Amino acid sequence: MSINSEQAELRVMESLKKQIVRHIHGLLTMQEIAKKSDLNESIKAIQSYQKLRFLDTHQSLYKTKNNNPILIFLAEQLFGSLNFNLSLGDPIENMDKSLRYIPKDAQKVLAALLQLKALCLELDFDLAQRLKHSEINADTYDLAYVAENNYALRQKQIEAINTFHQQLHFLTRIRGISFLFFIYQKPAYKLGFQELFNTMKKGYESYQELTKPDEFINTLMCNETQVMQNYFQTPPVNQAQN
Repeated sequence: MSINSEQAELRVMESLKKQIVRHIHGLLTMQEIAKKSDLNESIKAIQSYQKLRFLDTHQSLYKTKNNNPILIFLAEQLFGSLNFNLSLGDPIENMDKSLRYIPKDAQKVLAALLQLKALCLELDFDLAQRLKHSEINADTYDLAYVAENNYALRQKQIEAINTFHQQLHFLTRIRGISFLFFIYQKPAYKLGFQELFNTMKKGYESYQELTKPDEFINTLMCNETQVMQNYFQTPPVNQAQN
């Protein structure tokens, strides 16, 4: 490898490190704010509602056997929590020490996953603020969704799904990754990254079954974009009835 290539590689790795650290910090900060705001239960209820909506929207994908585990996996990432064991040290410091041992392509998946989780939590937090004292149903959720007025952030979320999909699918094509999961498990657990490790491993195993990745993600993104556009194009219930 030439000096220029080495320097370019170092810049890529440094950029990935900054992304990963930034997303972990964002997650930790948002989780702390949600806890102090007493919004955790509301966020969980919203995530449950959204997960059912997501699976219902993508019934056509779910009918294909090889898509089932991936669709469920993505639903869990979009509408589920990701926690770090804080009793085992500062997650940012522990991750900073660990990244030197993680291959670049695995770091790309890690960065994409953390970005997606941070975006989803930010959106769910905003919804929870509006729905904290409301029963969550189609009418109340629709009102809160539109009231957020965050079309750009919703678009960014869909793009983040695609990025995570592409990076994870690429990882399954690299030889030796299964062995790395085997040797990394104990260190990951000791550093407080049990949930993060298990998520990466489950995603890798699920994506190994995917036979038509382009068709899958194109259909999913098209469906999610249509859902988003329908929300923003439909007047809120109270306005539609006036």
